[in-house]
Amino acid sequence: MEVRHRLAVVAIALLATGCSCGGSGGSNNPNTITIQSFVYSPANLTVKPGATVTVVNRDSDAHSVTSTTSDTSFTPGAVNGVSFDTGAFHGTTTFTISATASPGTVVPYFCVPHGAMMGHGSITIASP
Repeated sequence: MEVRHRLAVVAIALLATGCSCGGSGGSNNPNTITIQSFVYSPANLTVKPGATVTVVNRDSDAHSVTSTTSDTSFTPGAVNGVSFDTGAFHGTTTFTISATASPGTVVPYFCVPHGAMMGHGSITIASP
């Protein structure tokens, strides 16, 4: 009986914390980038101005999502005034796209600790 009680407590705790144990999403936020096996998924995300982007790192290495000026640059930068940088992190973090970001702006991003090893992704600003 005690084992069942402990399992029930663990199950309730996992539900309360929003555990995504083994699931594919990791977040209820549609504006989510997942990093797994050194790959961004999706690599290209479209969001509205003012959106909060959730980043879930499922690797044991720390990664970042850092804006840059072009797909060939591995240096932090901005496009049309839009920039973001999660810093190297483990687990889950978020960043917010400026509410004044111009629709149509495409901002490439990369991982500062791993540079070209992980390649780039991009965030496209949609119409509000």
